[in-house]
Amino acid sequence: MSAVPSQLLGLVPRVSGLKGINNRIHEIYPVNASLSSQFSPQSVDTLQFNIAALPGWLNPTRSYLKFNFKADAGSFPVGGIYPFSRMDLRVGNSMVESVQNYHVLQKMLSNMEPYCAKKTNAHKSGDWRANNLDSASDFARFEKGQVVEHGIISGVLGRDFNEHYIPISYFANSGGEAIQLSFYLNEAREFMARADGGMIPDGATTGYVLENVCLVIECVELPINLTTRMDKELYSGSKVSLPFKTFRSHTNHIPQGSQNAELSINENSADLEASLTAIRPQVYSPIYDYADDGKSNLDFVGGHLDFTKSDLESGFTEDKVGSVQWRFGTNLYPQRRLETSAHDSKDVLLHTLATLDKFDDDAWLGGLNYDGTPNWDNGAFMLAQSFKSSRDDYNNGIAAASIGGPLELSISLAKPATKALKLETFCRANYTLNLSKGGATSVLNSNKAEQPVA
Repeated sequence: MSAVPSQLLGLVPRVSGLKGINNRIHEIYPVNASLSSQFSPQSVDTLQFNIAALPGWLNPTRSYLKFNFKADAGSFPVGGIYPFSRMDLRVGNSMVESVQNYHVLQKMLSNMEPYCAKKTNAHKSGDWRANNLDSASDFARFEKGQVVEHGIISGVLGRDFNEHYIPISYFANSGGEAIQLSFYLNEAREFMARADGGMIPDGATTGYVLENVCLVIECVELPINLTTRMDKELYSGSKVSLPFKTFRSHTNHIPQGSQNAELSINENSADLEASLTAIRPQVYSPIYDYADDGKSNLDFVGGHLDFTKSDLESGFTEDKVGSVQWRFGTNLYPQRRLETSAHDSKDVLLHTLATLDKFDDDAWLGGLNYDGTPNWDNGAFMLAQSFKSSRDDYNNGIAAASIGGPLELSISLAKPATKALKLETFCRANYTLNLSKGGATSVLNSNKAEQPVA
């Protein structure tokens, strides 16, 4: 039996289970747009969308963000377009979601996309890694500007994360808007590069602007009896609960020269589903030699990369993960410490695919680059662990808030770290967005007792 609040059942239908009629497409523009409608990290660096309490129900599976991405002359995005460093979503006075290091999470999820989907969606997403395009001449078109579609990473508005209709017309208690969605722009050096090498032109910059930014959503009509039941529930003093999943970011560090680390991830959710960790250098500079290096500052380290060398050799210089294990309370994940072989890091790849149920998903990170190097070792390495305990759609993780102790990550590198590293961990957990009479909202942990979020 699901632990979902009884108020939810039948009141917030799934998009796949109930078809709406009279669909209306709305295009919403940032309220803080300048006269030129350009956004960049050096000028207007925040996008803010105010979504009104539109009539009907919002269909999240058809929501997306689109914009014209224009790069500075000589600079270009590498491995995809990741212009946002943070995303906030408010409903009324409630901060429903706040995802820090949004671009890192976007890159991790992009690496897990099916290969065929990545290839066929390359033209609209700007991620061409499955199409064997990686030279500066290939990327030159971004100087003229390219329209890019961005799927929002949100448990409420994201088409890939929410499968329930949203009763947006009931979110009227906030005064000016029903939902406020904000994006904060990223530094260009995080995901862009230049190919100048040692001959950097005077005044050369690595930058970008976003133009014609637009949030597209769809609202539909649902059967009147559903609205009647909603009204009856709310005006009797009860509530309607919308389940959603979201990510929270945690950052840890490994100093240069260290080889073993015991890290604490202080997540306090009542229903923690999974942990995803990316490893990057703590310090990095803008890349001006892409033609020689072919790297991005958003590439993840921890893999083996050069299969011709053993990690026992003196000439092996990669910051490779040698072994890893998670612990919560007295439970170990996996039960036996996960270790890599001397010539690859495929054991971690297999564990990642298994724990996230990606074996049958044709995941891009499991393939080979056109030059024969594994995508996994060539910037897509990550650490992942699922904590699902049942087939329950809503409550199937561990209660990280129950004992007050952190989730612990024990990690050992094959050799002492050649540089200072940072580990950016994203914890995915279940929550409920509760709607009360008059449009008042609150966010609660998704468990039977429904403890308020700290």
